[in-house]
Amino acid sequence: MVDLLAAYSKRADLRQDLAVAVRQLKNAEADQDPHGRSVRGARKRSAIWRIQDRLTEDDVRLLVQRRREGATIHQLAAGFAIGLTSVKRLLREAREQ
Repeated sequence: MVDLLAAYSKRADLRQDLAVAVRQLKNAEADQDPHGRSVRGARKRSAIWRIQDRLTEDDVRLLVQRRREGATIHQLAAGFAIGLTSVKRLLREAREQ
């Protein structure tokens, strides 16, 4: 299938992406899970998604303190490994208290 598309496609990057996807599907078929999980479901998520589980109250206080000291929202997001929206929400909630 990839060879057929390679013959007619002018975009090498798309051919390459397709080749990777086909290879992943073939590997998934070969490593088929006996429990019937899908390729996507076979991965374990190691990240904890909720902010409350990732940051302690002390972390939030430190985030607010660093903002008051002049840190940018981008610096805070990178430093605490959270998104910009989460930083903004935590700062807004701290102001409301």
